[in-house]
Amino acid sequence: MGEQVKIVRLIIRNTKAIEELDVELALNGVTSIGGGCGEGKSTVLDAPSFVLGGEKYRPSDLQRHGADEYPYIAVFLNTGWKAERMGKNAALKFTGPDGAHGGQQLINAFLSTFALDDRKFRNASKKGKYEILLRTAGLGDELAELEKKEDGFFALRTDLGRDADRMEAYAKSLPWHDDAPDAEVSVADLVSEHQRIRSANAANDDARRSLAALAAEGKGKASKSATIAAQIVSLQAQQKEADADLTASRVAYDQTRKSVEALVDDDPAPVLGQIANAEGTNTKVRENAAQLAAHLAAQEKRSEYASAHSSLLSTREGLAKILDGAEMPLEGMSLDHGEVVYQGQKWDCMAESEHRIVSTAIVRTENPKCGFLFADGLECMDLPTFEAYDAYAKSVGLQILGTRVSQGAENSFILEGGKAKEQS
Repeated sequence: MGEQVKIVRLIIRNTKAIEELDVELALNGVTSIGGGCGEGKSTVLDAPSFVLGGEKYRPSDLQRHGADEYPYIAVFLNTGWKAERMGKNAALKFTGPDGAHGGQQLINAFLSTFALDDRKFRNASKKGKYEILLRTAGLGDELAELEKKEDGFFALRTDLGRDADRMEAYAKSLPWHDDAPDAEVSVADLVSEHQRIRSANAANDDARRSLAALAAEGKGKASKSATIAAQIVSLQAQQKEADADLTASRVAYDQTRKSVEALVDDDPAPVLGQIANAEGTNTKVRENAAQLAAHLAAQEKRSEYASAHSSLLSTREGLAKILDGAEMPLEGMSLDHGEVVYQGQKWDCMAESEHRIVSTAIVRTENPKCGFLFADGLECMDLPTFEAYDAYAKSVGLQILGTRVSQGAENSFILEGGKAKEQS
């Protein structure tokens, strides 16, 4: 039983909506069961499952309503084996080409799943589809871990870029003053300088008062000299002494006058102005420092962004290498950030025929021994789409048993009243 298993013939009697049906199935392509609602299409589709699926798939009641005989289902396989459910208890019988008999355990030995079922994949969530394809492509946890890292770096890079933009915008919003000094001025130093100027000016005033006192003193001594001159005879000795004192006083006066005349008072107004403007100047300095700090923080965030971007690119290169070496179930199929892609289209952008082709390829990879697939609801495809699906099945050597709510000629047979309707 090493070859791919397919169904060559199907017999159904007195089972659910089917009275009697004996059909041969095409080994490749779609065998389409047409007919209206309630004519038994689902029974035909489910019958092989009732037989090959074991107790798990056997309904509690297979009996057709009003039938006198017990249900009977026979599935003939291309391996030469025949599987049957029959009798009151719908017992299973498995007969080989050499007449050997077996049961469900023998079926399970070569058919891990009674048939390919693409509904599991088609109905799975986006994450579920992704995980199934990871498993069938043999990529396992390595790709998932890399993609997790990629998502992390992408989110980090996005956050860092957003933070850098916000910080740069904040830096630009802060005021800047071209006329501000590089550092804040010290009000204490300015007050000290003002006090020094006041002290120096006070010393200058003292010198001026000393000069005035010397001038007054000189006048008194001159008067005294005149008095002594009038009394030259008696006071000549005193006159000489007074003249000497006068000369000395005049020398001292001239020296002091020249020194005082050379004095220049410092103007306290600039310092007072600086003191008055100190807080405004310091505000400008602080605001300039805040803007510079904001720009530096933004530059640092840009550097972190560049590092995250580099990590993202490196991770994506690792992903690309893994994906390039992966053997996908179908040519044109790939994985992209947690989604299944076929011919460049993600699942929600694919046509229905592409949905069927993709899901079929994946479940075939999971169960390569089984060569047949049950596909319900094929009426959702228009005729060109249905034909494309049939062509795909033939191209890959797959047998599909499907149903269509249709009376069209594309159907292999049409059910009516529990039997296959004669087609003209």
